[in-house]
Amino acid sequence: MLIVSAVIALLVAMTTVVYFGLTRKARAATCVDNLRQIGSALHLYAADHDDCIPPYFTFDPLPTGEPTALQLGELHPARRWKESLIPYTRNDGVFLCPDDRFARTTSGPPVPNGLIRLHTSYEHALQVKGAFRDAQGGKHWAIGTVADPASAPYCHDSPIGEVRNQQGIYEPVSPHGAVANLLYLDGHVSARPVN
Repeated sequence: MLIVSAVIALLVAMTTVVYFGLTRKARAATCVDNLRQIGSALHLYAADHDDCIPPYFTFDPLPTGEPTALQLGELHPARRWKESLIPYTRNDGVFLCPDDRFARTTSGPPVPNGLIRLHTSYEHALQVKGAFRDAQGGKHWAIGTVADPASAPYCHDSPIGEVRNQQGIYEPVSPHGAVANLLYLDGHVSARPVN
């Protein structure tokens, strides 16, 4: 009887490990699908805006220095990149990675626990991120001006939006462990090791 109980306990333990591994992979696959949908929305937006992608956020006038959480919270929805793409996704749920423990809602205050949140699990790559003066669709980044869109990251998954190292440099951090999902300007998504 003791041997039977030990075998059953071993089978339950093995099944549990396999189950949690599969659910984690399923959440990572959902994240990849979310980024693909964002990539499709990005290209639809660009087609409607002279090949330009939406800015990360815009201000009129542009504040001096880095924007505060209060300034970000007061942005009109049309001045945030996510809200610019929602008409093309028709689902703001695609902006949340299922493994992002900090993003459980797409509404509410933008600063839970002191972290700047724009209600999305995905962070812009530094090359295409910035605050722009013109909130009314002025020229920003045009996809056609990028020499190799297939190697230019647009955004990646990040559990807290922006993370700075001790030198003040933003680094990608992934809710998927050692691998981050990246969306490139040409619309493809790939998983890359986090350095």
